[in-house]
Amino acid sequence: MVNKQSSKARTSDCLEDLEQDAHAVILQIEALDARLVAGPGSAAPIDRVLDLLIQQVLPHLHAEEAVLFPAVEDALQQPEATTALRVQHAELMRLVEELGMLSNNAQPERLHGAEMGRFHRNLDALRGLLSRHLQEERAVCGRALCDTLGPDEIAGLLRAMAEAEERARQDIVLVALPWRDPTEAVALRPNPRATQPLVFRLVDLERKLKEGEI
Repeated sequence: MVNKQSSKARTSDCLEDLEQDAHAVILQIEALDARLVAGPGSAAPIDRVLDLLIQQVLPHLHAEEAVLFPAVEDALQQPEATTALRVQHAELMRLVEELGMLSNNAQPERLHGAEMGRFHRNLDALRGLLSRHLQEERAVCGRALCDTLGPDEIAGLLRAMAEAEERARQDIVLVALPWRDPTEAVALRPNPRATQPLVFRLVDLERKLKEGEI
């Protein structure tokens, strides 16, 4: 028989682990948005938020799609149980891509009014959707896992999630894009769905650096 109390605690820990990075990013987004509202500034803080989204949140989304959502669908015997959450994932990825494009096209030293407005709208949408996604995910996934999985199964799910997240993080790529000023060589920017010809996986770059190839 499943120990409900133990399962509930494990499920809560599991969801809290999944939410931790997202909450940290939400706080960063709120702080950055407040700075944009206060007046013009550098684009550097935007790049830091973008890096957090790409390195932490997007791997979480991948792990949820690969491991968590199938487990929830199986537990509830409802293939459509996570449909709304998957739609939110697609929109979150779109907003991250949009933020990356805005960052690439912005003046690095000082943002002007129109740029600030575009960033504000994007960050506001990201913050709102992330917050709503966490709430709905806890309601759907928490109920499914707590009601059907035992402690060992929850522990296995946590391990599989961590492995999937690490694989996704290893697959983060860099794309070489022309810089704003053509006299300034080439800038490397993260792109979660890179399809351009000049694509570098971070793990490959690290290996090449260690082996002295670049």
